[in-house]
Amino acid sequence: MTSKSNWKVNDLEEYIRSGKFKEGLSRCDTWLKKDPTNSGLLLCKATLLTQLGRTSESLEIYNVLCRRQPPITDVEQIKQIQYCVVGAKRAAGESLSSGEDIEYLWQTAIKTRKDGRTLCEEWFKFCAITETWQDAQKALILLRKYAPKDPQYLATYIAVSQLLAEIDPSPTSRKMCGDLAYKFITLLVNKTPKDPKAQKPDMFIRSMEELRLLIRIYRKQDRRKELLAILESPHIGIASDVARHGWEFVQTKLELLEEGEMWAELLESCRTLLQEGDTRLEQHRVGDLLPLHPEGDDWAVWKRLVLSTTKLNSADSTEMTRHFIDGWTSTHPRSRNASMASLHLLKNGTTRPLHHQQTQEKGHPNMVIPKLESHPSSQMRPVGSLANGEQFPYSSSTASVPSKPPEASAQIATSLLDACVQHFSRSCKTPSCFEDLRNFVEGLEREAQNAFRGHASSLRSEWQPSSASDESVYSHWLTVEMNSLKFDYLLCISGAQLDSKAVVEGFVSNCIGLYSMNISACATEPVTDASSGGEACLLAVMGLVKLHHFRSNEQDGSNKYLLQAACLLEHLLEHAEHSYQGKLILVHIYLSLGLGSLAMRWYHRLGLKEIQHDTLSHVLYTRMSSSHPFPVSRVGRSYLGDDETDPYVGMRKALKFHDGSSMKIAAIQSQVLEIKNYDQLYELRDLKVALEHSFTKRLMEEECRRIARLRGLVYEDAERKAASD
Repeated sequence: MTSKSNWKVNDLEEYIRSGKFKEGLSRCDTWLKKDPTNSGLLLCKATLLTQLGRTSESLEIYNVLCRRQPPITDVEQIKQIQYCVVGAKRAAGESLSSGEDIEYLWQTAIKTRKDGRTLCEEWFKFCAITETWQDAQKALILLRKYAPKDPQYLATYIAVSQLLAEIDPSPTSRKMCGDLAYKFITLLVNKTPKDPKAQKPDMFIRSMEELRLLIRIYRKQDRRKELLAILESPHIGIASDVARHGWEFVQTKLELLEEGEMWAELLESCRTLLQEGDTRLEQHRVGDLLPLHPEGDDWAVWKRLVLSTTKLNSADSTEMTRHFIDGWTSTHPRSRNASMASLHLLKNGTTRPLHHQQTQEKGHPNMVIPKLESHPSSQMRPVGSLANGEQFPYSSSTASVPSKPPEASAQIATSLLDACVQHFSRSCKTPSCFEDLRNFVEGLEREAQNAFRGHASSLRSEWQPSSASDESVYSHWLTVEMNSLKFDYLLCISGAQLDSKAVVEGFVSNCIGLYSMNISACATEPVTDASSGGEACLLAVMGLVKLHHFRSNEQDGSNKYLLQAACLLEHLLEHAEHSYQGKLILVHIYLSLGLGSLAMRWYHRLGLKEIQHDTLSHVLYTRMSSSHPFPVSRVGRSYLGDDETDPYVGMRKALKFHDGSSMKIAAIQSQVLEIKNYDQLYELRDLKVALEHSFTKRLMEEECRRIARLRGLVYEDAERKAASD
């Protein structure tokens, strides 16, 4: 291309960037009358026609360029033609191949070069970037001819074939590609030597990446039994030098047994894993050099232990699992997973309370299991209306236990309550206690829930220190207090239909009192979401929001409770500047109050990056065009950025992540030959599709258009988006 035509191409590219497609097409036609064979001008015209929706005309121009004699051999021009052809075909509904003409150009260019293998790899990379996987498959076939003994080309070919088997619109092509992927991966399995000292062939399963690829293909093609046999084999399975006892492969085996409903095998595998993991732990503890594997006290194993026992539904398996859990807890009394497994087993219908023999020796020294009756008021409550002995008029959910005779159901409910009380006594000093028990306690009857709350209050009284000087006891008491308050909110306030505000006001008063006490006692230490002080403040805010929605008898429509919640959060954020939960709740509250400028200020203090723009942008920008479409004055606040004061600029900044993410993911996909991430091709493509069709992206684009119309702005991508749509 001559230098004289270069400025013409640059001029036309400027028309394309600015969205002036009709003017650019008119100018391009004028120049083509004088130079009708200019490749650069023809490419620009084809691009302009595509943007204007005239796809068939643009494809005609691309076909002319592809069939030109002598053929184009300049790699950059071929890439440009392929990129434009893919864009035109994608607009017409075709996306996996750029066509035979583009393939002919690449193969012609490869034949004319001495470094044909390097250029062929470049062809594959560009196909991966444009996601023309059918062309990528052909490039890999050509690469295998250049280097038939190179394992990375075969592994990548298998991965691309399986990808086409999942996304190709043609059923015939999907079946053919799936059969190819299975055939070649099975060939690698069969060629893997069973003796590690034997001479190794050129092609075999040699890495974890290839094993993950094998698992993906077999699971997608529903070859569960074959995959289980491979995972159990000594030369390629979990215990082999390839997998090296990788926990991900152990989990895969458990998942396969669960999917195949092989409950007896799953139960035996879980018990074996727990026992072997515990044995290795003991060996490591006495100084043995064996590595400490993750098998053992892992919830993924315990969960399936309970599931398989429940599904088998036999007296022998249930009794065996009960004895196993009892033996484990006697050896490991602080095992959280074993305690949770016993609770799940009880909830699923086991009629004997687990850990009963440990009630006095393993729990709190003064632990008492209450009967199913109301309990006296606790002195820990400063507000009388929140006393534990009162009956709260809320709708309690029914106990989630299997349908059984009344006597059996009552025994299960009593056993489950006893187990919940014991677990609370053992773990009330840990922040995870509430999350462990909430689903079990919420399913109890109201009388049992009151009994549980009574026990929690008694522990609060026992742990209450005389002063804050003993930091250890004081810290434990704060955690016990917070766990009890969380259950109060769950059972008495959250989702409850209350007749009086006094209960909620008392709860808020308790939380604020605990928060103030913690701030005073720990003035030199930072407050966080995870600390008892930070959680108490957040619970108080939740109670105030509940009071705001409780104003059924108030005629003034006051927002005083939301304002109080906002002030409380502002105070918390002075002491805990990294409280992300507090910032998010404060954004919601300010938006509810119609204070969009304050909401934007706190939203941008979250410091969102990359994928967070997709997962959290809806918090602020939903209906932003109707609540706060105009920018905030920066008088006296020049230190603020444009995105902190102008919602339009903020949304455009967030949308840049979505615009750039597709290019970044495509670039990673194109590096599969270098980094050998064969198994990640599928996850990367799923992520790319999810981000391209993201609800948050669509929401912000629509809000940007609305704000642009309201403010008389020109939305940059509006015309281009309309044309492509």
